[in-house]
Order: sequence, then C-alpha cells, then structure tokens
Amino acid sequence: MSNIKSLSHSPRPQTGNYQNNLKFRQNQLKAEEERLNNLLSSIGHLSAYGDVPVYAFSTLISTAPPQAIAEHLHQRWLADQNFSLIAPKIVYQMSDNVTVCSQVLSFALRDFNTRHDIRKQSRAMFRNFVCTLVELYPVYRKIDKCLSACLIDPLFRCLKMLVSEDPDDRDLHCLANVIVNYGQQLSLLNNSECERLIMACRRWLCSNNIMIEEETKRLLMIVG
Repeated sequence: MSNIKSLSHSPRPQTGNYQNNLKFRQNQLKAEEERLNNLLSSIGHLSAYGDVPVYAFSTLISTAPPQAIAEHLHQRWLADQNFSLIAPKIVYQMSDNVTVCSQVLSFALRDFNTRHDIRKQSRAMFRNFVCTLVELYPVYRKIDKCLSACLIDPLFRCLKMLVSEDPDDRDLHCLANVIVNYGQQLSLLNNSECERLIMACRRWLCSNNIMIEEETKRLLMIVG
C-alpha cells in the first residue's frame, strides 16, 4: 500500500511551464524578426537618399537570429535593387558570423541554380540578383579567397544571360552598367568571358531589334 501511495503522489510533468516557455520563445523570435524587418526597411528607405552607413546598423542587426538575417537579406536583394549594394555590405560587416555568411552564400547559389525560374517570374528580380552577385564576390573574396571561387562561374553565366536570352533595354542597361563599373575586375577574373560580354554589347548597340533608351546607348558606347 505504501508503494501505491507513493506512486500516486509522484510529481507530474510541468507541461504548463514548458508550453509557456515555448510560447514565450516563439513570441520573442517573432518580435526579433519584426524588429529586423523594420531595421532593413529603414536602411532601404535611407538608401534612396544616398549611401547608408551600414556599419552603424550592424550591431542592431546582429542581435537577430543568423538564419533570419540571411533569409531577410535574400528576400530583399531579389525585391529591392538597393539591396544589391546593401546586403553584401551587411555580410561584410558580419563576416565573423559564420552562420550568416554560409547561409547567404547558400541562398546566392540556390538563386543561381533557379536563375531561369527567377527570370521567368520577374526580369527585375533576376537583374537584382545579378547585381547582388557582382557585389557579393569581392566580399567573399575578402572573407575567404577559396570560398569566393565558387561564385565566379555563376557570375559570368548570369551576366551572359542578360545579353543572350532575349534581352530587353533594362537587361542591356544592367550589363553595361556592371561592365562600366566593374569591367577591370571582371577582366582579371576571366578575360575571355569579359571580352565576349563586351562584344555582345557592341552587337546589340548596332542592332535594330530592341528599342534602346538613350542612357542605355550611352553606357553601351562606353563599354564598346
């Protein structure tokens, strides 16, 4: 009887406390993500008025979960052209965070593998990704020279898509702008591929198959 009595009075699992703690943590994560989203939105708005001191935001951003940081940067570099510059700067400022750097690289390579789907869904999103890739390479080269090598082939293949797969004015403008600003670095990475891109720009400049805006023509002429 004593054994039965002792068993009947054994402590029950504190399921209530566990559920409360779980709910608290979920709410905390939700609040952190919302805060991160608001911070990135603020950076995006400020970037419309000039260069943003990303380092000033890095400490605040770094308190969010690393996976959430990478996911939000990924979403924004596809949706907002300003983040093609901002996201790589944030990655560089957080270069000591292995999780963020590896996750961002993983997202970039995943975008490359699904590049045709992205371009089919939205040419603007694809161009944003290409511009982000251009900016991510030198950042990862500073972080890890060997690791950055995995971005070189995707970079040139995406740039080639801008001129080889039914391009429009915005595609040509994007490529020409990249070559004008980063042509020297691209040439050092792969001179023959860079020359092919330049020749393609020349051909489209002389073509009548696309309505090309004056600003795009100006950039193509600089490239040529």
